[in-house]
Amino acid sequence: MIYVFGGSGKLGRSIRDVINNAVFLSTSGKYNTKRFSISELPSIVKNASVVINAAGRVNGSEEELMKANVSLVRHLVKHLPKDTLLIQISSISVYGKRMYENPANEATPINPDSTYALSKYLGEVEAKKHKRTVILRLGPLYGRHFNDYFRMFKYLSKGRMPIIGNGNNRIPFTFVNDVLNVIPKLFDFTDGLYVLTGKSESQKTIYSIACKYLGCDTPRVHIPLILAKAFVKLGLLKGFTEEHLNILSSDRVFDNSKAIDELSFKQTPIEDGIRYMVNLYKHNLFKHF
Repeated sequence: MIYVFGGSGKLGRSIRDVINNAVFLSTSGKYNTKRFSISELPSIVKNASVVINAAGRVNGSEEELMKANVSLVRHLVKHLPKDTLLIQISSISVYGKRMYENPANEATPINPDSTYALSKYLGEVEAKKHKRTVILRLGPLYGRHFNDYFRMFKYLSKGRMPIIGNGNNRIPFTFVNDVLNVIPKLFDFTDGLYVLTGKSESQKTIYSIACKYLGCDTPRVHIPLILAKAFVKLGLLKGFTEEHLNILSSDRVFDNSKAIDELSFKQTPIEDGIRYMVNLYKHNLFKHF
């Protein structure tokens, strides 16, 4: 039996679109998931053949991040049958925002420089204690259920989206469908570590493509990251978090050769992905009229 933890999250709901013969669990019970508590884990996973851990938090206090991204993994590993495959969803955040090796791959030393990044790395450490574990380090995801990007489209459409820094930094936005195509291929694996990201494109290029399909002018105002973070704290970039700004301002490029060779991983061109997201955004606006 396949179990997906974090079934109510954006990635969890995306997995549900392609794997329907699984049990989807969450601590909230939202989106028709089965609600669970830590004390129930032994009985839940005793017959599991595959467990996909897509649960976790991006924002919150240190205690909240460690509980969601580390403690749950520790409890899972404690109770998983030894032959169960654990697919642990991690993040390229473990490499840090300022990378000293470019492009990075699975062998690049990690450098977590935020509480979130550290919690994702410690989650990996716990996951590796299990006999059969595959770790996926994902880039910033976008796709059907990731409507938080609509905020950026709204700001772009209204001419209120600034360019952070010079805009030449490269961002590895990752189409979730590319990740979903890989996951079922892992079910017979014994172990592994893979970086899965989209092809990195510059911040300015991403805005330019989005504005092309939104039918608006590209941003021209540049502001430093420190000012952008002040705007977030003052509520002038409502809906954005510091982690969003870190993604938009970091310069990160990755080598996906291992995933391409071993998993036939394919990267959706960013223009195709942005066009898809803008169409979703416009449809969402239409529904509210």
